[in-house]
Amino acid sequence: MADYYTPGTPATANTLARAENIATELVTIKAAFDKIPEQVSLEQDRAAYALDTGVADAYLVAMPNTWTAYTTGASLRMKAVNANTGASTINVDVLGVKTITRFNGDALLAGDIPADSVLEYYYDGTNFQLAGGPATITNAVIGPANSTDNAVMRFNGTSGKAAQDSGVTIDDSDNLDVPGALTLGTVLAVAEGGTGAGSLTDGGILLGSGTNPITAMGVLADGAMVVGDGTTDPVALAAFTSSTGTLKHESGGLESRCEKCNVYVTECDCNFTQGFSGWSSKRWGLK
Repeated sequence: MADYYTPGTPATANTLARAENIATELVTIKAAFDKIPEQVSLEQDRAAYALDTGVADAYLVAMPNTWTAYTTGASLRMKAVNANTGASTINVDVLGVKTITRFNGDALLAGDIPADSVLEYYYDGTNFQLAGGPATITNAVIGPANSTDNAVMRFNGTSGKAAQDSGVTIDDSDNLDVPGALTLGTVLAVAEGGTGAGSLTDGGILLGSGTNPITAMGVLADGAMVVGDGTTDPVALAAFTSSTGTLKHESGGLESRCEKCNVYVTECDCNFTQGFSGWSSKRWGLK
């Protein structure tokens, strides 16, 4: 009771008590009652409740019954106006700044103290420990204050614990939208809409093979074309003299080669003075 009331000098039996002494004792008794929390506070368990008046990460509270010192085992419930963004402190009745930790002594992470939350704190002789709540979660993932609807979550590359929005979205109908380049860790199978191949020949013609990977023909030679037999894979046929030339006679064309200049007649630079009726392939060495 010494914390509340310290009696004065006791009156001696069978002697007159001085009015001054009685008045002093009454004042001391009143001061003791003033230290006791109000009845309604006790009934509603609000004697240790306080509203934060500080800022995020630096909380400040004034207790209903003023604390005169930090005592190991003391506890309070604080309504935090602002969410914490990382390591935080608390100052109770301007007794000095104390660090708030998780129950295991770790520093707080962003979001451990949500805005407008009422949480309990215990003084361990050095710091205030946040009781329960996020402090019991190992490697907690912290999300952003706001997020984009349908956005796929990704993690930052620093802590690996902070969730971020990405540009990739999946709507309620499971439609995937990837605004940037899509890089796959493996080839996309034909059955999944891919080619099944890691690379394709530049300029090669692609050949399908059911659900097996697509194959590519080699680059066709100048004047070659693709022909098929109706059963197996198509093949290249050297049917034209060049990509801009004429159909070879072996393939049904009418081209002939001049033995004099060794080029096709259509490209021959020899000086023909006679018409076609006046010369023969034998004379000019035409094949």
